[in-house]
Amino acid sequence: RDLCCAGDVEVHQGEDKRIYLLDLARTFPAEDAQVTGHLPVVGQPVFYRMLRPELLHVIKTTSLLPPLSPDAFTGFSRGDPHAPQLERNSTNATLYLLNTVIPLFARDLSN
Repeated sequence: RDLCCAGDVEVHQGEDKRIYLLDLARTFPAEDAQVTGHLPVVGQPVFYRMLRPELLHVIKTTSLLPPLSPDAFTGFSRGDPHAPQLERNSTNATLYLLNTVIPLFARDLSN
C-alpha cells in the first residue's frame, strides 16, 4: 500500500498486529516563510508554521491548487525533480492565505 505523507513519518506494526504512525508533527505543509516577512523567523519555520487544515480543505475542494507537500522547503525534497513545483504550490497557498483569506476574514469581522 502507498501512504502519502511527510518524509519523516514512521509506520510500524505493533506486536498486536495493528499499524501505528509516529512522528506526525509535519502532517500539514508549511507556509512559505519567504513571503511572510511580516512574521519573525525563529529557527526553522518549516517545522512550526503549518498551513491550517481548514485552508487545505478549501484549496482541495475548490481545486485551487494541486495537492501540497509537507516536504516542501525541507531537506526531504532535496534531489526530488518536483521540488521546485512543490515549493511553488506551497508559496501560492501562502499567498492565497495572505491576499485572499485573511482580507476576507478581516472584512467579515468589520461587518
